[in-house]
Amino acid sequence: MNRLVAAVLLAVMGSVFPLRAQDAAPTALPLASIGLPDARLLAFFLRRRYADRHQRRRAALYDSGQPARLRQVVTLPLDGPAVALAAADFTLVAVATTGAADSLVVIAPDPYSRGGFGVVNFLDAPKGIHLIALSPARKWALASGDDAYVTLALSAADNIEVSAPVPVGDTPLIGAALTDDTALLIHHDSPRVAAAPLDPAGNATPQPAALALDAPAVAIAVSGDGALGAVALKDKRLVLFDPSTLKILNTVTLEDGLSGEVYS
Repeated sequence: MNRLVAAVLLAVMGSVFPLRAQDAAPTALPLASIGLPDARLLAFFLRRRYADRHQRRRAALYDSGQPARLRQVVTLPLDGPAVALAAADFTLVAVATTGAADSLVVIAPDPYSRGGFGVVNFLDAPKGIHLIALSPARKWALASGDDAYVTLALSAADNIEVSAPVPVGDTPLIGAALTDDTALLIHHDSPRVAAAPLDPAGNATPQPAALALDAPAVAIAVSGDGALGAVALKDKRLVLFDPSTLKILNTVTLEDGLSGEVYS
């Protein structure tokens, strides 16, 4: 069966982009995609809303099979603002909370929920969560907070095994890209890509512990087939490397530098 792809969009309202009642709807930005086995093209919008003096957060699901007649299917409450997102056959939403830990909310098809989609899982996440990365085969994920990261074995939306927190060290983790067995990590103002197994107890292929660079890394990505890695440097260069060996293949100068993230 053909699989359709739905865009996952983020529209932020409130303190970041203040809106008055007469203002138009906020701009939506594509963040991730989710594969769907049915005949509809669906889109998630994560947004903030206000009711009286209390801030509310919601994940809203729309049927965009007919873009001229966008139809809202369901809205799902969140306990805090969405700060990171990734999607495969289900959607992982990182939510900042006021508690001792942040959370990962799993949104997936659910025949028992209104609209056919629902929140099917809640997972504890490191405090200060700010990034989620997925492996090419969508079997692993990594979620990082201020002081630690966790890896997630993605068997199913309602069956996700979370590792013990792994300390990130003295400098914050600012980027991560995954192969199917290894996490490639970059830290703030660090000229190296560190490699760590996604499953420390597994049988990952041995490889060097780090890729040395001659300038601090600012963003990293791995191609969809896991065969090519790219890391952007602070000095406006892009380094292409082999993720399996951590050998540099080519270095390209970016005339205007990097304006955002590196996408696979």
